[in-house]
Order: sequence, then structure tokens, then C-alpha cells
Amino acid sequence: MKFVAHVSPAHFLETAEPWLLQAEAEHGLLLGLARARAASGTEPDPTELFATVQEGDRVIGCLFRTPPHPLGLTDLPEAAIPRALRQVALSYPDLPGVVGPPDAGAAFAEGWARMTGVSVRSGPEMEIRVLEEVLPTPRPVPGRMRLAAAADAALLEDWGFRFVDESGIGGAGSESPTRGLMADDALYVWEVDGRVRSMAAAVGPTPRGIRIAYVYTPHHAREHGYATALVAELSHLLLNRGFDFCFLYTDRANPTSSGIYQRLGYRTVGLAAMLDFLPTSD
Repeated sequence: MKFVAHVSPAHFLETAEPWLLQAEAEHGLLLGLARARAASGTEPDPTELFATVQEGDRVIGCLFRTPPHPLGLTDLPEAAIPRALRQVALSYPDLPGVVGPPDAGAAFAEGWARMTGVSVRSGPEMEIRVLEEVLPTPRPVPGRMRLAAAADAALLEDWGFRFVDESGIGGAGSESPTRGLMADDALYVWEVDGRVRSMAAAVGPTPRGIRIAYVYTPHHAREHGYATALVAELSHLLLNRGFDFCFLYTDRANPTSSGIYQRLGYRTVGLAAMLDFLPTSD
């Protein structure tokens, strides 16, 4: 068994993509990220990690990280965890956390706590949901979907910070994630009578799918169906553009959002648990 930290995202994909595509939606976040990095035309970032765990030439798991975000991992055999721990510690001695399938994430977190002395705090457990066909929405919602425009920038940048804070995903830093999404024409809004009520983005395309992310409605505009209408319309648009499926992550502890996506036709295909590492007090 060996741990291979690849020299570039492109090299990582040469080795890992056939294995990742066996469960494309479950691995969609990693696939979309690596493919975007490989297509960027820039030099690989030495602070980032795209790694495979292999038995000979056979891939049995993957790990990745783009600081300041936590370590991400796929399913890993229990026997691979000690090797992964040692290798990750060489690059990231102050790792903030891990996200991945619940069993693999818990095994890594337990090993990291023993090795470094940190404590582990459970974060959200996310459902990975996939949709191939949008089901009819139960009731019409006023308004329309459109691509975010320059005039929306200030409002949506504020919403981007709020989304990061309320979702607990972290990592926004000093720049709202919506700035890059707007530059890539990836951010959409639901507009009612000239006022923006909700936002959602289409990001990280994989060979057959694309992820819907950054779904956010401010508190004063919630419970009117705007996010439901936006995600339904955006999913329609993406499927009509030729994607075989859309996928997204929902907080398992939030039955409201999970129920909304289920009614649209999104079905659960996997789970991803978030675990934070906290220094212990002296």
C-alpha cells in the first residue's frame, strides 16, 4: 500500500479519475475541483494536495486539500488510515479538520487526535443528493431566474459571507465566494418585482454532472419558495444544456431543505461528515 502525492491536478486525474468515475456524484466535489485546477493553465499550487492511496497501481482511495479548507477524503480502507495520517501531517501539521464519508472521516479524526493531541468537534453531516429529472413543483412562485449582474455584486457579496457563516463550511477569508462565481457567469438569482430574493450557483462540472451550490435566501425572504423555484429552474437549465445529472449537498439535520430537494427529485446517494480539530487547552 502506498500514498502518492501527485505533482499536479492533471497527473492526479490521470491516475484517479477512472476510479472516481465509478461513483461520479459521490466524488463530484473532488472531480470538479481537480478538473478545474487542471484546466486553469496555471502552475500547480505547492500548498495544495491531490493524493491517491494505492495497492500497486490500483487506486483504493483519495485525499485532497486546498488551504484554508479542511482535508477532504473519499472512502478509505481502515488499513490505509495510519499511512494517510503520517503523510498528511508532513504537509499540514495544523490541519483544521476533515470532511468525507462518516466512517473514513471518523477513523482519520480519531487517529489525528491521538497523534497530535487535538480534540474533535462534530460538524454538519451532509447528504449528497443527485437529480436526473426535475419533478413538477407543487405551486407556482412569483418571479423569474436570471444570471447575476454587475448591479447585484454588493448584495451578493454580502450574501456570500452570510452563506459561509451560516453553513459552517468556512474558508471565505477576506473575499466573498460570490465574486469569483459572478466572474465565471456561474451565479444565478431569483428576482421578484425587480428585487433579488435568492441565489444559487452552478459549479464544478464533472464529465456527466454539475454541482449546485451556494444556495442562499436571506432570513426576511425565506418561506416563500424562492430557493425551491430557483434550484428547480437552474436544474432544468443545466440538464437542458446536456448534463446527465445535477448534484448538491444538504445538511442532514435540516429536514426543511432536505424535504424541498427531495420533492424536486433529488435523491440521496452518499453522506459527508465534517469534523473540526480544536487545540486542547493547557
